[in-house]
Amino acid sequence: VYNNTVYTKGLGIYFGSTASTDHAVTANLAFGSSPISGAITNSSSNIVDTLANASQYVVAPSFTLGAMDFYPLAGKARGSVFDLSKFAADPDYAIDFNRVLKNSVAAAFVFRGAYAGEGANPGWRLQAALKNSGATPPPTLTGLQCVPASLSSGQQSSCTVSLSSAPASAATVSLASNNPVVTVPASVTVASGATAAQFAATAGTISSNGSSTLTATLSGSSPVSTTLTLTAPGGGGSLAGSISAPSTVVNLTAEGTADWAHWGLATAASFDHKSGASQQISNFAVVGGGAVNRYANNPGSFTWTDGTPTASVTGTATGIYIAGQGQGFRLTAPADTSVRTLKVYVGLWRSQGRMVAQLSDGSAAVYTDTSLNNSTGTSIGVYTFTYRAASAGQTLAVTYTQNTATAGNVTLQAATLSGGVAAPNFSVAATPSSQTVIAGTTAPYAVTVSALNAFTGIVNFSVSGLPSGATGAFSPATVSGSGTSTLTLTTTSTTTPGNYPLTLTATSGAITRTTGVTLIVTPISGMLTGMLQTPTGPVPLDTQGKLDWTHWGLNTAADFDHKAGVTPKIGNFTAVGGVAARFANNPVGFSWAGGTPTASVTNTTTGLYMYGQNNGFRIVVPAGTTTATLRVYVGVWHAQGRMVAHLSDGSAVDYVDTSMNNSTVFGTADGVYTLTYRAASNGQTLTLTFSQNSAGTGNVTLQAATLQ
Repeated sequence: VYNNTVYTKGLGIYFGSTASTDHAVTANLAFGSSPISGAITNSSSNIVDTLANASQYVVAPSFTLGAMDFYPLAGKARGSVFDLSKFAADPDYAIDFNRVLKNSVAAAFVFRGAYAGEGANPGWRLQAALKNSGATPPPTLTGLQCVPASLSSGQQSSCTVSLSSAPASAATVSLASNNPVVTVPASVTVASGATAAQFAATAGTISSNGSSTLTATLSGSSPVSTTLTLTAPGGGGSLAGSISAPSTVVNLTAEGTADWAHWGLATAASFDHKSGASQQISNFAVVGGGAVNRYANNPGSFTWTDGTPTASVTGTATGIYIAGQGQGFRLTAPADTSVRTLKVYVGLWRSQGRMVAQLSDGSAAVYTDTSLNNSTGTSIGVYTFTYRAASAGQTLAVTYTQNTATAGNVTLQAATLSGGVAAPNFSVAATPSSQTVIAGTTAPYAVTVSALNAFTGIVNFSVSGLPSGATGAFSPATVSGSGTSTLTLTTTSTTTPGNYPLTLTATSGAITRTTGVTLIVTPISGMLTGMLQTPTGPVPLDTQGKLDWTHWGLNTAADFDHKAGVTPKIGNFTAVGGVAARFANNPVGFSWAGGTPTASVTNTTTGLYMYGQNNGFRIVVPAGTTTATLRVYVGVWHAQGRMVAHLSDGSAVDYVDTSMNNSTVFGTADGVYTLTYRAASNGQTLTLTFSQNSAGTGNVTLQAATLQ
């Protein structure tokens, strides 16, 4: 059972009994409650998941004809190369549901399921109709593309001709160039089951600037064309190359003073490069098609300490490889009138390599080398290019491909760049890397810009990835050269709890730098409400404070009376910024019985006061999952007060109030704050801070508190 896509609510591929002769379950894509099960012992290279997760792998999983589309999403049905030789005797064993060769897209058997491709389905969709009910139309030409599209003397461009569908038998496409300076093959063959073929366009000696139009023709189809720009040598540049044996261990940080790159650290897509510098060495581009794979037994190894995304590595022997004649890798590096040195670390296994280096302005001869050759085993080498262009804004393109039609491959590990004039640049970082807030509160981050190479530009900021309803604001909005901006993220009470990875982007002209932070939003699981009222006296503290009560300042500023015979729950105050003093003319009096150290008092008008902006009193009471009510008796004289109540587990939004205000007159105002609260878990606390919010000669007062 192989090359199937299975979508079921129940059993998928199931063997009820053991095979009597032989069996295999290979390269299937199966979704269900039990995708592959039963008496199966030879199962390999399958991808399985639940029915609910099928949408993560294919375009439109469904049980409805016309709506269903089981063509794979990009990267979701592709895996390591598998072997179908066991089924080679079956008719069309290597043909997918769209009549495409299973190994035509990636030059190997890598796609699980019924299709050999990914992205948009180019073939017939499952529906209530006959597949290919009419005559199959012949394929037509759909495109001709060449890279690079600009050539200098001696340079080559890799061209691809594309068909609308795979031919039933090999199709011959005729080729022509209208300029004899550029030569192309007379024709190229598109294999049966394939939809494209590659060929090379080669420039001879170009004496003057011009162009060449390449045309592809196929019987029964309209021709397609593309135009190559031809650049005459301008002179003034230089390009010298050589190959040598690399060191056993290469320190990329030390060698790549301008930039460095390494490929294949963890996966075939891994691309590590120098951090804190403008990226100059490009990521590779595949030449000639083919699948890129990772390997981890390179004869030489690499070390770095200033990388991204992996900061430091010691002695990694990883790299990437590609197999097939004419297939390989292309890199670019900047070029101008300053001298640079680019080193490219490559290798091969049972093949011959071909290295081509060329300047985009054609101001120096193209460098070509095929000396790296090993028909029986592995060889590695480092190509060193010392170069400069005739003008600014140019590039050096380096192309390394397999030169022989053997079963071997070519490898790429790393590259370093030194020399040149470093362009002004900057880096960006944010702290902390993660903040946890409850819905309805804010989270600050410090975003720091560090200038590199005498950078003095203006940097703008933005943030993306915020949850719905949340906003972000930077202060200041821009930074010149180096500096720090504070990003404040504001959530609402309706913000959905969750972990949100955010991207902070800093931009100055054409330079863009990003860094990531995480915002963790937790639900409002506790409760905290507050209300300010005017009290009436005398207040019976013992009646109101069933769990506990307190009074401050009965005879001295240090007096602290509270409920006797219970474990105290309302703690004594902590001074915030100032020194407390006693007063005895509060507008409202307090009475109690059952107190300690003073057993009973009737209608005392004593209390404490403290003056100075931001100075005041702080008290702490226990909080748990049981709802409690705390009343705090406070006042102001010729001042404005500020009350803040905060649960220690952050399970509710802080209560903040500044409505007690008597700052414009020389008089007293009294109030009682009633706070009803509950934490999300036991063992928490509620902290209240009452302070003077206004500047001036006034003060704030504290008299008593009750808990029930």
